[in-house]
Amino acid sequence: MKKNELVGLVSEKCGITKKDCTLILESMLDTITETLAKGEDVMLFGFGKFEVREYKERNCFNPSSNKIEVVKGSRQPCFKPGVVLREKVSGK
Repeated sequence: MKKNELVGLVSEKCGITKKDCTLILESMLDTITETLAKGEDVMLFGFGKFEVREYKERNCFNPSSNKIEVVKGSRQPCFKPGVVLREKVSGK
């Protein structure tokens, strides 16, 4: 599903215009992004948790050059689904 399809479905469900729904969705995504950029988690009970994971610098083997290379550490956003979401997706 693309963002514009999501906006259409949510606007119908809530009885609001697509323009208002787009503004709400964009504001929500911006807030989640800004919060993660600060290193804080965002928990939506029943849905899941957005968090930032820190990966340390590590050595790794590059098969094309047959050398061990250093992979820099990084921070990556991750999503952990909540129990309710996992149960609905798995059909339980």
